[in-house]
Amino acid sequence: VAATGEDTYTFTDDFKSMFPCQQTLESNDTFIRDGYVAVGYSTEPVSYEEYSTVNDIPGFSNMGGVCEVGDSGRLDLYVVWAKASPESDFIFNNGTITGYRGSDRIVVIPDKINGMNVTRIASNVITSDMITKVVIPKTVLTIDTQAFNRCTNLGEVVFFDSLESVTDSSFSTCSKLSTIVLNASRLPKYSGTAEGSFCIKYELVRTLRDSKKIVVVSGSSTLNGLDSDVMEENFPGYSVINYGTNAANQSVFFLDVISNYVTEGDLII
Repeated sequence: VAATGEDTYTFTDDFKSMFPCQQTLESNDTFIRDGYVAVGYSTEPVSYEEYSTVNDIPGFSNMGGVCEVGDSGRLDLYVVWAKASPESDFIFNNGTITGYRGSDRIVVIPDKINGMNVTRIASNVITSDMITKVVIPKTVLTIDTQAFNRCTNLGEVVFFDSLESVTDSSFSTCSKLSTIVLNASRLPKYSGTAEGSFCIKYELVRTLRDSKKIVVVSGSSTLNGLDSDVMEENFPGYSVINYGTNAANQSVFFLDVISNYVTEGDLII
């Protein structure tokens, strides 16, 4: 269940331990609230401004990601809304933000200014050392070099996969930037396929970091050749995460991700 103001949208499923939030993306127009930008989901109704980082929001999940389901098998998801900064805070010309004259700690760029979509953030637009968080709407396609310059206290940025052009230099000298939220703006291309299951497997590895686990890294031979349930029966106390996927994907990528969450006693195959 995802609540938006007075409206409630219900998704019925046989919930496993992880719920793929990509199911909430089947309609791009499902979660729209005038004057706000959706940041992600929470298991409690909260305001984005209440928390110093999304990592402190109860049960937070990015849009298009996955969310952990409790023992009850019921999952209540609430959209986390961020109130858009006043349009008057921005200097805007033909779809491009060319300046910022606000003084807020949290900057939430509106998706429209003067009724026109915001599609680009120009260089040296935001240079305030007061800013700690920035939310960029899904209408933005380009973030220029040094768009966020000398924002020495900027720690968190939220943006969408509709973004087409951005580089490290877009956040020049933002030395405290440590949290990035990447939201999906549409149903992923590989949704429902083996390749599209990576986010769920990643969350399993991350959330089971304090439990014993067997992580399998290989190509489609393990996807189709290993039975995780049988392995768990023969290795009591272990959870199996099978990363078997298209053989064209390099195992180095998976090993790099997994290395952040394995602990002593885990098995890597």
